Amino acid sequence: MDESQLKSLFLTLAGPALLLAGTALADQTESIVEHMVVTGARLPQSPEQVPADIQVIDAEMIADSGAQTLAQVLNGLAGIQIQDNIGNMRRGVSISLRGFGENGVNNVLVLVNGHKLNNPSLAGPDLSVVPLRDIERIEILHGSASSLYGDQASGGVINIITRQVNEQALLLSAARGSDDLERYYASIDQRLGEQFAVRAAVDVEHADNYRDNNNSDRERGLLHLNFHNGWFSGFAEWQQDDDRLRLPGALSESQIRDDRRQAGTPGQYSNRETTLQRLAGRFVMNDRQQLHLDLAQREEEGSGEIFGSMFTTLTEVRTLQPKWTGQWPLTHGELLLTAGADIERTEYQSDYGFGATSFSQDTDDLYAQISAPLSKDFRTVIAGRRSEFSLSDQQGGQAIDDQLSVFRLGFNYQLDAHWRSYLRFDQGFRWPNADENGFIPASLTSLTPQESETVDFGVEYQQQHLRLTLGLFSMDVENEIVFDPLADGPWGPGTGANINLPASERQGANVSVRWQATDALDLHWHYRHTDAELSSAPFAGNEVPLAAERVSNAVIRYAFSEQWSLYADAVYTGPRYRAGDNSNVSELLGGYTVFNASLRWQLRNWQWQLRVNNLSDKRYNGYSGGLSPFAFAYPAALAQYALSVEYRQ
Repeated sequence: MDESQLKSLFLTLAGPALLLAGTALADQTESIVEHMVVTGARLPQSPEQVPADIQVIDAEMIADSGAQTLAQVLNGLAGIQIQDNIGNMRRGVSISLRGFGENGVNNVLVLVNGHKLNNPSLAGPDLSVVPLRDIERIEILHGSASSLYGDQASGGVINIITRQVNEQALLLSAARGSDDLERYYASIDQRLGEQFAVRAAVDVEHADNYRDNNNSDRERGLLHLNFHNGWFSGFAEWQQDDDRLRLPGALSESQIRDDRRQAGTPGQYSNRETTLQRLAGRFVMNDRQQLHLDLAQREEEGSGEIFGSMFTTLTEVRTLQPKWTGQWPLTHGELLLTAGADIERTEYQSDYGFGATSFSQDTDDLYAQISAPLSKDFRTVIAGRRSEFSLSDQQGGQAIDDQLSVFRLGFNYQLDAHWRSYLRFDQGFRWPNADENGFIPASLTSLTPQESETVDFGVEYQQQHLRLTLGLFSMDVENEIVFDPLADGPWGPGTGANINLPASERQGANVSVRWQATDALDLHWHYRHTDAELSSAPFAGNEVPLAAERVSNAVIRYAFSEQWSLYADAVYTGPRYRAGDNSNVSELLGGYTVFNASLRWQLRNWQWQLRVNNLSDKRYNGYSGGLSPFAFAYPAALAQYALSVEYRQ
């Protein structure tokens, strides 16, 4: 059966289900499940205690979607803007929250169980480092969280929580799809007595991908050892990730019209080997206090060819995160305290043939948060962080030392059993990384740290089957770090450079609805409106490049029997200016809507699933930048399918 026949079969089966979903709105017997969240306070809390816009995507929603990558999950379920400058929705994907547009990659912090994936360079975090079948839930905090998480959390935080290793379990999965996609996954959980448990997992993937010269091969291995007794719990973890990727490069508009699959850079590639070792523990001091310790080391070696030149990179990141938590009963509820340190040591080396780079970057941060009930229905949250930053360039002899402090004040008010409101003031920051400081105007010795102030207000209504949220925010950013392609850079006048913009601002609103209409029907809708404006000369009044004013998604999940279920989503990205167009001189890129769907069949331990991306063959670009006559884009894939089978025991 070829791809067109599979698409036809899918639409034939999906059509009646969608029709049934539109009429089956009567029996409301299943409630929306509530989650404890950790992202708002770095300890488990009910959402009512966190004065923030936090969205949770659970494992069942991920499974229903049939998505093959984390980027596909976030694109379809989170109502956020995704940009893809390679085209396979894996490596090369960046996330924009709060209107940061092309700067989103360094203004959104991505964590795995609280461990940072972001890099101290312009390279974004790899969103495909965790297999989807290992994910328990994804917590998305919209808005600044620097007081708790530090650098790069100006626009928001995405925390990926993986499955706990507890009982004996076996999971096997295989998938085949468009463009020679093959993926195989296996994991086994095994208890070793009463106190130990172990998980071993292997993930292998190959794909030619949509464009020429875009082949990818990836092998990942995981070994996780868990320990638990009455006063101590902890784990040791080792991960190995080997990723070989061909780079198709950007195309001009005329090249895309001629053949959107062709490679603009037929010889380029980027290979990477990543090793992560992590050791974490939690000590129960008494029934009210706990001490946490997290030690991790990530080493990433890269090599490849770009612009006809061979390159090598080496990144080593070591982190130490001690944390103390305590809780005490008061008259109106529990007092929650969190205090800790984030200590990071980074070594980075690169050689692109036209010059070598070698630098060390250190951050030493202290933070604390107190969450206190002022009455039965009113809670206040106060947090602060002190960050010290140092950057040493071994090649150029440059040394930068700086420090700053940020503060948060938030309030939660539970109006009644169904209504909640919150108000939060938050300061954020981002340190300029070595890549950015290495390409600045000759008149500067270094960039200034980016700082921001945000006010968030939101209301939430929740009953057994319905959740409605409305949020408003206003953010003022000082010294935003951006790339200006027309600035006088190190290569001469008008060749481009990284600069600090004195001021920019963002205001916006979001609406989110989740309705468990019946046992069988679940509906989601997210809409986010953001006015992102450069408010200082020479770009005063212009829109932030690549920041779409309107982003929305709608999701329908319908189970028309115990075995069969349907998932469908529509993702809208509004008009925006090209990356680098701070002057807004180019035409606006048009908005577009992409439809995706999945059909799932389950029987006992088995699950079969057909996922179709870009169901309507929409022609759009994952990333667009540059100014005429040098405008470029990375075309996104047309319709693609993946058929998977899974066995759980």
